[in-house]
Amino acid sequence: MAHETPIVNTLPGLDISTLCTWLPSSSVLLQPNAPQYTIVAASAAFGDLMDIPHHLLPGKSYWDLPSFQTSSETVTSIRTSLETIQTHKEHRQVLYGRLPMQQGQEKTVIITHQPVLSTNGTLLYILQTVEDKSTSPQELHAANDSELQLQQLIESVPAILWMTAADGQCTYLNKPWCAITGQTLEEALGYGWLGATHPDDKEAAGNLFIEANKQHTAFTVRYRLRQQDGSYRWVIDKGKPRFDSAGNYLGMIGTVLDIHDQKLAEDRSQNLISIIEASQEFVGLANLDATISFINPAGLRMLGWEGVAGKTVLDAIHPTIKPLPRSYYPFCLQKVISRKRSG
Repeated sequence: MAHETPIVNTLPGLDISTLCTWLPSSSVLLQPNAPQYTIVAASAAFGDLMDIPHHLLPGKSYWDLPSFQTSSETVTSIRTSLETIQTHKEHRQVLYGRLPMQQGQEKTVIITHQPVLSTNGTLLYILQTVEDKSTSPQELHAANDSELQLQQLIESVPAILWMTAADGQCTYLNKPWCAITGQTLEEALGYGWLGATHPDDKEAAGNLFIEANKQHTAFTVRYRLRQQDGSYRWVIDKGKPRFDSAGNYLGMIGTVLDIHDQKLAEDRSQNLISIIEASQEFVGLANLDATISFINPAGLRMLGWEGVAGKTVLDAIHPTIKPLPRSYYPFCLQKVISRKRSG
């Protein structure tokens, strides 16, 4: 309900009924003669909405219109609103509901009632406007097309997309999940997706997700995902919370990406680093400008250093040995690299 100043006819020569027929909005002017509420005038838009030529409407009772001959909640609210306007005269009622139309259709409408008063406060008329909020067939078709295109896009994305409800139950997985894991959608929904994780990763992945869902926070977890052939590949699962416009938690939405090759490369690199660090031989890395980027623990012990920050190759040469000019080291290193690549 909204409260506004009523319309006051301050111009005695102004024909309100004629003005109503000119209104571009869907409007109808009613006599405050409850319970009939006789129609005085109606705009062309109101006639179109009712599917009745507007010039045939004056003289009819408001309740003679087919759209208002039902006992729906919307019609009951309209009746109450008209009675309130007739009694109090100082405010309008704004209603939101659905009205039956011709050929069994329904329209979602916003209905506004406004008192029209004389200068001495007498209620002359009640002005009703109806705003059609329904979706036209063309708009509905366009919306359906957009939804179909979005669905096709989601299903064609090579990554796995998923969504959960607020209780953590998975409610959506796109086709790649089933194609990759061999699970049916029915098997994967709820918490069934955990059945496709590696037995050694299942508990940790599940607990991490449950805690993130409980706290409504984003999460990232790596685990091995079973493939259709029974093998496992490393994936990274990232999710973030969803909220509605009022801030209510709706659940999680996220993606699952294959990182198997990257994970194996990281493991090989880590294994190499472990071997180098465990070696009792001096192993070091220097940049082309002769700055040292890495020396293993054995090398640091040999040099008596605690670290390599700010160190160069020149710092590693014994002071009794005459070093080459610093500018010569990049040249030597580049020569070594060139011979290595060519040989």
